[in-house]
Amino acid sequence: MARLIHSTLSDAEALSELSQDRQKAVIELHQQLKVSDEETDFVSLMSLADLINIIAKREELYTTLGYHSRSVAKDYLNGLVSIRNSVAHPVRELKVAQIVEAICIVESLIEQLELATSDREF
Repeated sequence: MARLIHSTLSDAEALSELSQDRQKAVIELHQQLKVSDEETDFVSLMSLADLINIIAKREELYTTLGYHSRSVAKDYLNGLVSIRNSVAHPVRELKVAQIVEAICIVESLIEQLELATSDREF
């Protein structure tokens, strides 16, 4: 997802799509890494939820992935955030159906991202 965003938006444009709180957090992390001589771009420091929000906000990004509206993109991609949170912070056991659904979502997204970014330079 970061590759797709990089191929379309500048670092500053991507950062401006985030809420003020998330912008501040990303900038602070960027500054901390800079002090440690570990400089990187802003997009690489964004969370999965940040990347999904940017893609869902920008028509040129969500249509590239085959979604016809912002709401469809957001609903579909937010499923990834839920799955990620369930795996990273397990409170309840995941059911087999949830795991299968997660695999299908991830496989589909990988295919869409590969198609969308195959002809772009990074």
